[in-house]
Amino acid sequence: FIRKIHPGLLKRSFDPKNTYSLPFSWEIFGIGIDRDFFAAHAEIPKDWEIIFEPPIPYKVAMTNDPIEAVQFASLYLYQGLYPVDQEKLNQIQALLKKQYPSVEAYACFRADYLLATRNCVAALTSSSYIWRTKRQFPFVEFLIPKNSMLTIENIAIPIATDREELVYAFLRFLFS
Repeated sequence: FIRKIHPGLLKRSFDPKNTYSLPFSWEIFGIGIDRDFFAAHAEIPKDWEIIFEPPIPYKVAMTNDPIEAVQFASLYLYQGLYPVDQEKLNQIQALLKKQYPSVEAYACFRADYLLATRNCVAALTSSSYIWRTKRQFPFVEFLIPKNSMLTIENIAIPIATDREELVYAFLRFLFS
């Protein structure tokens, strides 16, 4: 079943030969938008500025995880996550304070609901939530900024297992 897994998800730094782990699920973070709103008001920005630097007054949904908020602000300001020294951290803090009046809600798992109900016109969230919402609400679109974040959930085989055959049976079941 490893042949069926996209090569970009394999060979991560913590297990470069996939000896003890396999990716189970993945998603990318991006921005869900109300396409109708932006078509009527302005050209749609294609990057993080839609969340951090709104060109017109509108409401956004922002992640409720403070670590993620700092990471996304770092992606916007510095096109990367690390290193973040104290000066950069101060600039990130200033950006998040500037963004605050435009935030309708800090909600990661319900950001798609805020977008679907048009309580906000842009939502920073993961791809799975937006794709699910997009099926019912055709005005919803998903943008992937050039410096986005991919999360990969892995299944790890305990090194001390004495039931290796059951572990592989379980993995075969999951990947079927």
